[in-house]
Amino acid sequence: MNLWDKDKGYEGNLINFLENILENYYPKREALESAQDWLINEIKEGKGPFPIRHVANCIHSNLRLSPKVNYFSKSDYPELPFDIIASDNEACSSFFANLRDPSFKIGESSILNLLQTGIIKTGSKNKNLKTESIQYFNKLNIKLDKNNSSFKVSKDNLEVCHIADAGKIEDEAIDKKINFKSELEIRIYRLLSPLNVFPFPFHKHYSYFFNGEGSNLILKKNNPGGDRNIQILFAALLKNKFFKAVSDWKKYANLFCSDQQIDDHLLKFKNVEIKILKKSNQSKIEDHKAGVIMPINIITFVGNSFNSITNVPKIIDFDGKKYVTYERSIY
Repeated sequence: MNLWDKDKGYEGNLINFLENILENYYPKREALESAQDWLINEIKEGKGPFPIRHVANCIHSNLRLSPKVNYFSKSDYPELPFDIIASDNEACSSFFANLRDPSFKIGESSILNLLQTGIIKTGSKNKNLKTESIQYFNKLNIKLDKNNSSFKVSKDNLEVCHIADAGKIEDEAIDKKINFKSELEIRIYRLLSPLNVFPFPFHKHYSYFFNGEGSNLILKKNNPGGDRNIQILFAALLKNKFFKAVSDWKKYANLFCSDQQIDDHLLKFKNVEIKILKKSNQSKIEDHKAGVIMPINIITFVGNSFNSITNVPKIIDFDGKKYVTYERSIY
């Protein structure tokens, strides 16, 4: 039974919800394992071209490339160990969608094959698309398009979130002294690996309410899919569902989930409840403006100077429980 309803939202235990998402929206184990083995082998062979996110932020090179959809050949950029395609999340969401399709078999396909057939999308044309990129895309018969798979999770207002950020590698999982080639390989793996992603209700369409012991550990309550503790919690659920042997989990996940105690999150969050409401259905919260929702006993004050926004706390009573909603007021 699918507990998620894109119109009604969800109310109940957080772990039960994530387990249900895992059951209903995740690829089957066979597809998962074949995709992981295929991806690792493709990266080792290094033929490319490989989609990669936020190329402009590479920290181990003097390259300053457009972060949007563009093609960069190693023949034009000597620093590159292989050809890359600057992409956003389209490559990840399209690959994940096709892995959910029972009829799709990855077989002996190359990364180029999957780009040519649209199994992996790079995104659509944009104003930053360079003439030389168009020439490469045409030469290789790679069509620029968005994810239009019938198995895309966005049809149910879910977005594909990453457990570890695919756009940067400055975190506890990676040695910061790695070379540029290794950095690119890790970014590619993190972007495309189905083990590094999980579906979650799209934060632009919903607001989230948390209650219960452990809810104070969730800091990004207006975008839980981007919260590190939620990410690690989902990793623990993934590990328990697909990889009973620790050695198998380490084989596949060591490039993005180095947390040694991820199973502890199952205990920390076992009593956390979540209410997810579509923003158009929030008549009970007058003047609510997509803010941070948290129980009243853990009030914190957060400012956002980038947009000149101040979060104004307002106590509300919601279904018999008191919450603080941080309405955003622009001065």
